[in-house]
Amino acid sequence: MKNASFITFFVFLFFAVGILPAQKGINKQATYKTVQKHLYQNETKLYAIGTGHEKTNAMFLEVNDKNIIIRSGSVEKQIALPEYFIGLYPSRGGAYFAVAELIPQEKYRPSDKHLRIDVYSSEGDGLYTVQRLHHYDDPVPQIIVSDNGGTLILGRSAEGRLLFYSAEGQLAGEAVLFGDGEYDLERWLKMAISLDGNRLAVCAGKRGASPMDSDAPHPSAEPYLFLFDGQGVKQWQKRLAKDTPQNVAFSPDGRSIFTAGFSAYQDGRIEKMTRLFRDNGAVVQSWPVLFRTADFSPATGNALLADRSNVYVIDTGSGQMTAKKPFPPEQGLINAVRFNTTGDRILVLTAVNRFDEGRFIFKQPALHILTPEGTTVQTLPFPDETFLEPALQIDNDRVFIGFTHHLYKIEKTR
Repeated sequence: MKNASFITFFVFLFFAVGILPAQKGINKQATYKTVQKHLYQNETKLYAIGTGHEKTNAMFLEVNDKNIIIRSGSVEKQIALPEYFIGLYPSRGGAYFAVAELIPQEKYRPSDKHLRIDVYSSEGDGLYTVQRLHHYDDPVPQIIVSDNGGTLILGRSAEGRLLFYSAEGQLAGEAVLFGDGEYDLERWLKMAISLDGNRLAVCAGKRGASPMDSDAPHPSAEPYLFLFDGQGVKQWQKRLAKDTPQNVAFSPDGRSIFTAGFSAYQDGRIEKMTRLFRDNGAVVQSWPVLFRTADFSPATGNALLADRSNVYVIDTGSGQMTAKKPFPPEQGLINAVRFNTTGDRILVLTAVNRFDEGRFIFKQPALHILTPEGTTVQTLPFPDETFLEPALQIDNDRVFIGFTHHLYKIEKTR
């Protein structure tokens, strides 16, 4: 695949490679330092899987122009990169991953393509393949691989339909989100799964939204939050407060669900809302925030939400926002956030976004180390690095950051 866009999913980086001179933190209160720096000669894309799984080895995936290289424990394996590769989809816990490609059709309707999804174990063993006709005017479906046996879930936004596949690759069930033809103009869907794979949260709207004070017949997308079990049986659905859905995040234990949405108006006003739901559908709290990325700390029960310029710490038990940390515009955009393993440090990756050579590139990245109260204790700058997609992950007290040509390993010092 020469022209396909790579979608970077960064997950559990365990495999340590190559050692170059270390870079130390600049703050006297620094708690992390760079101990390894691995050089990639080409623009290698790095994929790693979740937070680990008790039944599998930690996995490190490297994608180059020809192969996907899987390193799991002492095992190293290569699989050929499909010619029409469109993305790699890791399971949340790191036990499985899927590789997807869109293959042109030679017969019938050349404008349509063939969607092929191959599911692998973390050791790189092929488990099964799912193939479906993909019409030219359909968006690529949302793809989730579950840690519950490697089952597969597809979310088709144009239809508001979910497809559930068994661990053998057989279609095991379907769910239509909006019945009676109401899905005809539905254009947005996003899914999030619990760590054990037994609960699926789906945020979706019936149609594309318009400004609320416009003369559109139905300006609201009429978004809903749905909860399904691992077999695709709907548990409940709740109407969301704002008119355009934007995001959904599921805590690892499956007990807390965050949704984000907004309502827009012709004068430029935007009303934002993030809501915290319990797994029974009860609303716990809401904030005028539109989060873009999230992380959770099983050790403390806190959630970490971030928009483009602010980080928010939420106590999922009480539903209270316990900290807010703004970042000035000169530091760029917030690209990724993570708790460390014990939840006593927050890591925030920022970078300046620039359009260069026909694509958006993030430059001048920096890693900020915060306390859960939002106090900065250290900043590690990487002024010469660039990246296309954020790549930040935690393995115990080790931090891994992937850039276009380098992979950094950073360890806690005290």
